[in-house]
Amino acid sequence: DAADLAMYEAKAAGRGRYAVHDCKDGGRGASARTNWSERIDRALRDDLFVLHYQPIIKLDENGSSRYEALIRLADQPGEIVEAGKFLDIAERYGLMTAIDRWVIPRVITALSSGELPEDATIALNISSPSLADPELPNFIEQLLANHEIDSHQLIFEIAEPAAFARLDDA
Repeated sequence: DAADLAMYEAKAAGRGRYAVHDCKDGGRGASARTNWSERIDRALRDDLFVLHYQPIIKLDENGSSRYEALIRLADQPGEIVEAGKFLDIAERYGLMTAIDRWVIPRVITALSSGELPEDATIALNISSPSLADPELPNFIEQLLANHEIDSHQLIFEIAEPAAFARLDDA
């Protein structure tokens, strides 16, 4: 509906924005979201996401063994798209569980492959729909066992609204 379209237009424009949806726009807003949904589907299918590991550094230390995994979309040559441009649409189209299931094994692989320091701890975000997935804990446990990673090396961050909405699952 028009309110949803306006919300997505405002989110696409950045924080602290508002939008008035013009029903006479010929569906360009809906078309753009469908295009993003298709790009996300293709990225999942063709492995076009990338992860960046941002160090979490204490001000009184020189190095870091703690990182946050940040997902980016690299489906266009020379373009890296930040998560803020596509995660709202992924959530709207029910793609967050698939994205989480793309991220988790790659983070665990990075920990086991030597890509990161041996004592690294990685924080990654888990979406609300993934919290409701009863198979997710088994999925994670199997990955940890297969890669011989200590579960203490992973920190799953859950957004406060998602945690409260699914308190038992969180």
